[in-house]
Amino acid sequence: WMIGFAVLYETHRRDVARANEIYGAIMDALPDCLNAKDLNGRFLVANPATAALLGAASGKDLIGKTYFDFYPPDIASAFHRDEQLARSSGTPLRLEQQLIQDDGSIAWLSTLKAPFVRGDGSASGIITHSRDVTTRKTIEISLTETQARLNDALTHMADGLAMFDRTGRLVYCNERFISMISSDAPHLASGATIDGMLNAVVRQGLVRIPEGMTEAEWISSELQDIAALRPSDTQLTDGRWIAKRHSAIRDGAWLSVYSEITPHKQAQFALEAANARLQVLANVDGLTGLTNRRAFDDGLKVEFARAQRQNQTLGLLMIDIDHFKGFNDTYGHPEGDNCLRAVAECLMHHARRPSDIAARYGGEEFVALYPNIDQDGLLAVGEAFRQAVRDLAIAHAASPKGIVTVSVGASLMDGSSAL
Repeated sequence: WMIGFAVLYETHRRDVARANEIYGAIMDALPDCLNAKDLNGRFLVANPATAALLGAASGKDLIGKTYFDFYPPDIASAFHRDEQLARSSGTPLRLEQQLIQDDGSIAWLSTLKAPFVRGDGSASGIITHSRDVTTRKTIEISLTETQARLNDALTHMADGLAMFDRTGRLVYCNERFISMISSDAPHLASGATIDGMLNAVVRQGLVRIPEGMTEAEWISSELQDIAALRPSDTQLTDGRWIAKRHSAIRDGAWLSVYSEITPHKQAQFALEAANARLQVLANVDGLTGLTNRRAFDDGLKVEFARAQRQNQTLGLLMIDIDHFKGFNDTYGHPEGDNCLRAVAECLMHHARRPSDIAARYGGEEFVALYPNIDQDGLLAVGEAFRQAVRDLAIAHAASPKGIVTVSVGASLMDGSSAL
């Protein structure tokens, strides 16, 4: 039986040796750090990756040493506390560890610390498996910093920004978007629908509905603009103007940018008003306030074409102040200007309909256009005007009449006439 026992022993020894050889090969080939320590934190076994991390020549050089032999006290103490926590809890502990390498760079380890126990259940040491995750951690930190900078940029950007999914639900909006619309806007919470938001701002009286448009029509128009990615402007009730631009993004979602353009709008309106005043000045005789010759000629073409289309009449009065050169020679040009203004005022009183046009045609020549008038009416208004000028009784020593008079010619065209 001694021989049999010896054979069994030798076989068992060989199996153990072979198993240890396999385990050793695995540990040596493992790119991750794998090691075991006793209860005092001394290395019992360590693979080459652990040695490389700690700057040792081989795993054998670590045997009997602790973290305090390789790291500053603060880092070594932190690592030792982690092992004590794993040992006391009796369960594996997963954590991320940061360490500063010899060249001053920062490395990150993803570490598993698990207690190993004897047959009686008592703890005998700690097994540590660490993987270098510096690259991954660096990317994560960079991504976090980038996202933080992006959030800061979106928060402090001058424009309001809102993102909606394909169903029209709000996915994201920055603080500027909320402040541009309302300082208290619960309807702008994430998940709100675009039509619900539009109804809310109308209900709260935040937007100025354009004249001639109902609230429902305005909301419908806004939704159509968004669907067509059409830019538009909206005036708020506090007087501000907001420009809206929409861009399609993936999966049917869209991004809306809201910009305050109040100064631009004010400048635009001021320019339009100035242009309107210039247009009026361009069409008005500066001395008398009547329409000038250029504007009258344009009006004559328009009214004549209308008369032809509608087969209506068009009456014309041609007026000349009698002996006006003599008036200027006698009384001077300033008084001549006063005379022209007085005659022009008379003519304005006899061209009151919106379609009537009274104009200064030349120096002392005037003209008046009367759409859709008959012969009797045209002669009556001409005679009334002539008499009104006589009734002014403006002294005119150079005239045989002794007062300022006018000569009036009348012409009536029907729709079949040619201009």
